[in-house]
Amino acid sequence: MDRAFDLSVEDLDAVVEKHGTPTYVYNGDLIVSRYHQLLNAIPLREKRILYAMKANSNPHLLDLLKQEGASIDAVSPAEVYLGLAVGFPKNRIMFTGNNMSDQEMHEVHAQGVLTNVGSLSRLEKFADAFPGEEVCIRLNPEVVAGAHEYIKTGGKETKFGINIADLPTVLKIAQDYNLRIVGVHEHTGSGIPEQVQMMQGMDRILTEVTPQRFPHLRFLNFGGGIKISYDHSESDFDIASFGKSVGDKLESFASSFGTDLEVQFEPGKYLVAESGYLVVRATTIKDNSGRLIAGVDSGFNHLIRP
Repeated sequence: MDRAFDLSVEDLDAVVEKHGTPTYVYNGDLIVSRYHQLLNAIPLREKRILYAMKANSNPHLLDLLKQEGASIDAVSPAEVYLGLAVGFPKNRIMFTGNNMSDQEMHEVHAQGVLTNVGSLSRLEKFADAFPGEEVCIRLNPEVVAGAHEYIKTGGKETKFGINIADLPTVLKIAQDYNLRIVGVHEHTGSGIPEQVQMMQGMDRILTEVTPQRFPHLRFLNFGGGIKISYDHSESDFDIASFGKSVGDKLESFASSFGTDLEVQFEPGKYLVAESGYLVVRATTIKDNSGRLIAGVDSGFNHLIRP
């Protein structure tokens, strides 16, 4: 985290004076800085940041990012409705509902929001319900990366995305139902420690994307997963180097594809995780055999156990 954006004790005291405790405090300047840091690092004309709102769906944070030009990555109809209520236009929201139900599919489509489909069975149901419509498909990059076993979303054993081996079936469904595949999406994992792993996921997808296969394509979405530091001994993710690598790779790809495609990323924690404070008040002091314990007016209902 850029220490220049740290809130002071005086800043937090002023919030407590007005709002009491416990209370959440978010540093909007840091969130805005992170958003533009990532956006500006990518030296491409056509680019977009979709905030993964599952990281924090506080409406004030959503409104802040909306004003900066961000779009929304929503994973449930409730998140879609919240994004719309905050004022995001429908064309700045994408719905990626893993294992979505028929009801969710119809509900989101009725709002005019683009659906990102990650399984053949769901693609068949979408095509049957909405022939001729636009859709995004989520492919499994078959690259395993992430900070923990449970947040590695690429690889053949994960539940996310359509296996690349099934791409001919995807294209057959699209042809049979006149679907317009306007976006191709992949997400390698969360908390990815090295940019080389993100690049491998991108490379795997780019090898499969051709104008012949995707004549209606408008964008490529490479998910999120940018690592943040959980203690001061960890090095920060090199956004500048990452952005340059992305720019070089996509410029070369665009020349072979024949047109500029919009490149999208979906950061969540990277934008907001280091901006938050939970401010509490000590209510009890206990000395348990020489161990001093401070009890506060908060608990796991406000800060979930890691």
